[in-house]
Amino acid sequence: MDDISANRRNLIKTIEKCHKNSFYSSFSVPNLIAVSKQQPDNKIENALKAGHRIFGENKIQDGIKRWSNLLDV
Repeated sequence: MDDISANRRNLIKTIEKCHKNSFYSSFSVPNLIAVSKQQPDNKIENALKAGHRIFGENKIQDGIKRWSNLLDV
């Protein structure tokens, strides 16, 4: 989980820095979307434990299967 947590923190810092220095700085900071396609459930669980809540799935069928098992994490 430490790698996922550290990567998430670094990405969010980079997004915030780029946003602050951009033409769009008056708008809200963009969200980081984790793409969970073809990732094992343990990585998704670690991302959830690290505080990440916005995920993207390629197919709704895959999302339903995956997230029905992970919603309690």
